[in-house]
Amino acid sequence: SETEARAAIWGLLNFVPLRRGVLDRVHLIRYEEMCRDPDGVFTQLAPSIEIEMSDEVRGQLHSRSFMSSPESDSESYDPTAAWRTRLTSEEVREIDDVVAAFGLERFKDTG
Repeated sequence: SETEARAAIWGLLNFVPLRRGVLDRVHLIRYEEMCRDPDGVFTQLAPSIEIEMSDEVRGQLHSRSFMSSPESDSESYDPTAAWRTRLTSEEVREIDDVVAAFGLERFKDTG
């Protein structure tokens, strides 16, 4: 299916660097972590990229993305789970199966 094909492309893009050890040599930032705690993630990352936390930087961390949809204004909106609401349960299962086939479960959101 198209869903499996897209998941497989994602899997390849992440599997190759993982197998080559690239992801063990870089600071990996998960999208989910950035959404839930941008200040905390940035505070950990800032010294290695030599940027100080300032009001301007903090403002950028909390600014709305130009890619965001109107539904993201809702208090109950979770950007890390929204994709699951747009897919059927079968498509979500297909994605989960592909992620497992690549051994990339560590990238799945655990909340």
